[in-house]
Amino acid sequence: MHMRNHILISLGLVVISAVLLGVSYPSLSWWPCAYVGLIPWLIVLKRSRSNREAMWFSLLMAVIWHMICLSWLGSLGTLPVVGGWLAVLALTLFVTSSYAILGLMVR
Repeated sequence: MHMRNHILISLGLVVISAVLLGVSYPSLSWWPCAYVGLIPWLIVLKRSRSNREAMWFSLLMAVIWHMICLSWLGSLGTLPVVGGWLAVLALTLFVTSSYAILGLMVR
């Protein structure tokens, strides 16, 4: 049960961090959230039990964050809806792969 609680708390902190960073970008411009957006992620990195766990939580945080930031690409009029969201997903995975390495370095 303890491991399950650890994972759920870490997932919650990762989502909070990603949402705080996502809403700080110009589409919503809640820029003060950027000052505290990385704190939950850093807590997750500090609490992680292994490098692999830190890497996966970092990647998850970055994917959620960039999906929020790049969501406008999915609704472009020139792309079909499905194609637009596939492009967002592909771009997100490409851009966020470096965050897994960053998570290992910060840990």
